[in-house]
Amino acid sequence: MEKDTHVNILSGPIWKQLLIFFFPILLGTFFQQIYNTTDTFIVGNFVGKEALAAVGGSPFYIINIFIGFSIGLSSGSSIVIAQFFGSGKIKHLSQSIHTSIAFSIIIGLILNIVMLIIGKHILIVLKVPPDAMEYSSVYLNIISFGFSFTMVYNMTTSIFRAIGDTKKPLYFLIFSCFTNIILDLLFVVVFKLGVAGVAIATVISQFLSAFLSMLALTRVDANYKIILDKVKITPIILKKIIRIGLPRGLQSVLFSLSNLIVQSSFNLLGTDAIAGWTVDGKVEQLFWMTLSCFGVAITVFTAQNLGAKKYDRVKNGLKICFQMTAASAIFLSILIYLLGPMACKIFTSDELVLSYASKMLRTLAPFYITYIGVEIIAGFLYGIGISFAPMIITATGICTFRILWVIFVVAKHPTLYNVIGCYPTSWILTSSLFVLYYLFSKKRKKIII
Repeated sequence: MEKDTHVNILSGPIWKQLLIFFFPILLGTFFQQIYNTTDTFIVGNFVGKEALAAVGGSPFYIINIFIGFSIGLSSGSSIVIAQFFGSGKIKHLSQSIHTSIAFSIIIGLILNIVMLIIGKHILIVLKVPPDAMEYSSVYLNIISFGFSFTMVYNMTTSIFRAIGDTKKPLYFLIFSCFTNIILDLLFVVVFKLGVAGVAIATVISQFLSAFLSMLALTRVDANYKIILDKVKITPIILKKIIRIGLPRGLQSVLFSLSNLIVQSSFNLLGTDAIAGWTVDGKVEQLFWMTLSCFGVAITVFTAQNLGAKKYDRVKNGLKICFQMTAASAIFLSILIYLLGPMACKIFTSDELVLSYASKMLRTLAPFYITYIGVEIIAGFLYGIGISFAPMIITATGICTFRILWVIFVVAKHPTLYNVIGCYPTSWILTSSLFVLYYLFSKKRKKIII
């Protein structure tokens, strides 16, 4: 079984090993997205557009801030574990795994408490429309209870990926995802619990995925097995994880905050625009999850091969991954541009909401390719242990630029196209900054010439 579920990314054709590693991650990300997509579908068809705006509007972006932070921290663990795994340092591998689990539990509980305390206040600051406020508050409060489970699941998934196993977390996620669908239908359609029902279903499903992945790691017969008595913080390992993971977590937070600020601009346009942006996000997710999975693949590939001191393979991996990502971006841009408006009808039948969603999709799709430099080059830099520079570049090109855009462009003329215009311009700017950093960074050249 172990042989069947692992991918050896230290040898063999690079493009083939990347794809073998990539597809299970893509499927896992697809099923992970089904959590919120199922919620969106159910409330959009059985509750109403106010509930749709709540599930996919401001609460969605607030939740993404916390989830993104946890994923960023988890990626720090993944890189450290992958490097120790690639170099064959068994003792350090075990310490890094047990430290990661202990750290995830602590952070998950902290995020839980913080969200419950400040969640409602954030909704008020963001000026969520009155007709969506009650739904938004209920959904956000209940989902908060699942942060601990999400943190543990993300950390265990990062452990599996770091040692080249992308299939086990996929199996667990598929199971919990179908559980979520069944519970959504049960709580909303049968018990009429509305937004509260989809939130409860999501939390239960998140618990299942976290429990199953932890159980698997405690029962595996390998040098990365979790022994519950050994789950504790090793300070020197934690410092290394935080050094790599914290900047990436903060990068994700800043990214989500900028999206949240843009979301507040949609709030000015009304509930129909918020719901349209929600539907647009569900259709666009096909592209974003594909891009994200290539980013994860190049990070782990780079970290393992760097640990094994296969430097030529590291450099060639970046080039090949960039080419595959560009080809995928072009294909998905065309697909979403042509079929996206039709796909929007899955989530709602409201004509005004569909009109907003279609305009957004066809405005943004042609520019998708301009973002790939951000995801792939950043993933490569994280893989070789450079984490501060990607955070600064993202904070500048994505976050700061979007905030300034909202202040100086949207505030003066709050139209639909002015709001969404900040996305392609920030993609182009940030990708350009990443390319320049890669070409001229002395730190990068010291690690990989």
